[in-house]
Amino acid sequence: MQPLRLAVFLAFIVGLRAYALTDSLAEFYCDVNGDYDDREQVEKDGGDRSLIDLKLVPVVAPSLSPLPVLYVVESIAGVLVRVLILIVTQDPKGYIYTDPYNVTGKTDIKSGTFDVNQVKSLTPADLQGQQDCKDVFEPVQPFVFAVNYPDCKETPVNGSRSSYGVTVTCNEFFAIVPAGAPEKPTLVPYQFKRRGNKYQLEDAPSNYVCDCDKPSN
Repeated sequence: MQPLRLAVFLAFIVGLRAYALTDSLAEFYCDVNGDYDDREQVEKDGGDRSLIDLKLVPVVAPSLSPLPVLYVVESIAGVLVRVLILIVTQDPKGYIYTDPYNVTGKTDIKSGTFDVNQVKSLTPADLQGQQDCKDVFEPVQPFVFAVNYPDCKETPVNGSRSSYGVTVTCNEFFAIVPAGAPEKPTLVPYQFKRRGNKYQLEDAPSNYVCDCDKPSN
């Protein structure tokens, strides 16, 4: 968990001062934010794909990271399959990484019940993750990211895991699901549309302008 320890150290150094965002990080927090589902596709294709609900909420949690973390909840047909805290970093080349961590304590958070204060109260001791498993977001156009999202539950084979191929835009995600994932693999990528408004980014710097805050329906 070395990356998480480094993030906590940096958070200690900067204290509670406002965080700064590069332009691509500002776009990232705008895009990867909100409630999404694939209901339109399911209504059209029936049982050929999973009915998936996603919640992605940015939370300022200085005890975990100098940058806002992401609280992520995924349900399939109403059954909770993932509750994660994503620690966000960026390298000098502009690639954005998220390190996924499971919540080991805080029963309400693990059940998918969102309370921002409970997420803020998490400490590194509440999280468990794998240092060699992280998601990579590559900026390809304004407010568009190509994402390599490995299946961290899978045991690596020859040092690699199966990965989801995802394209993230302002109001939609498109995802190719690998074999063996909890979601049904499909020939046509999943299309997730946002429902409702984006979640507010607390203490956002002046360059955070989320112009795509318009529901898809």
